[in-house]
Amino acid sequence: MHPQLVIGDHPCDEKMLALLECHEASPVNRFTGACNDHKAALDRCLRANKKEKVKSSVKEAREKRQKWEAMCRDLGLDTKPSSTPEPK
Repeated sequence: MHPQLVIGDHPCDEKMLALLECHEASPVNRFTGACNDHKAALDRCLRANKKEKVKSSVKEAREKRQKWEAMCRDLGLDTKPSSTPEPK
């Protein structure tokens, strides 16, 4: 299950509202596929939004990693993970 969509300051607000309006126009719309185009548009928007968030998170993590490795080099510490001994 996913959390409820919150309409507010979200890039996909227009698509969320269009889907809700389609559902509210007639209860039968949900079951007959009349709102499928609105749902597909919302899905594409949410997927694109998530992709942007992941991309920025990865970029931020890489920047933090580079900063951490630079600090370790300045202190003369090894940044590579130590190898674990083989089990006997």
